[in-house]
Amino acid sequence: GTARVWKVGSEPIACVGLGEPVMAIAWHAAQRVLAAAVAQSKRTGPSQVKIVSADGGVGAEPVAHHPMPVLSLAWTSDNDLITGSVDQTAVRWRAGRAMVTYTGARDTIVMATLAPSGDVLLGAARDRVIRLWENDGTLHPDDQPERHQSFLTDADWDATGRRFAVVSDDHHLSVHQLEGRGQIGRAHV
Repeated sequence: GTARVWKVGSEPIACVGLGEPVMAIAWHAAQRVLAAAVAQSKRTGPSQVKIVSADGGVGAEPVAHHPMPVLSLAWTSDNDLITGSVDQTAVRWRAGRAMVTYTGARDTIVMATLAPSGDVLLGAARDRVIRLWENDGTLHPDDQPERHQSFLTDADWDATGRRFAVVSDDHHLSVHQLEGRGQIGRAHV
């Protein structure tokens, strides 16, 4: 796997061979680093997250790891890293240590991302269920089976943290709104 760092309108300013398939990346703009998840295989085997600097240097020690491939990376405003994995968990990492493990998915977590407010983690999984967790890992009881005919492939919050969108392999997009404490409703677009 290779990670390339580009400056807009130019050739790559860094090209880094990571030795294994790269499954996910996430920039941390303030620290000028890129988190890169690598795995022995795209479907099975352990996965590590390495830090790549803007000039192409690779950190010696992994900052996160899972027993299965990591498919989702996201930085928090307080410099923690959120991972989502084929092992059906999302984990919040701080300085290479697992701080919180988010459980409850019945298939691969393809996206795990924290709300802009920092208080709710959104997870989208291949089991077609949208999940919301509190920061301490408590799963909201109102997780919602999506009305898609195929597995979820991505999710993201809007800038306010009151709505989020979910897409799936069935070529559909749905937008949802938080109604009260963690309750999910469907927003009209």
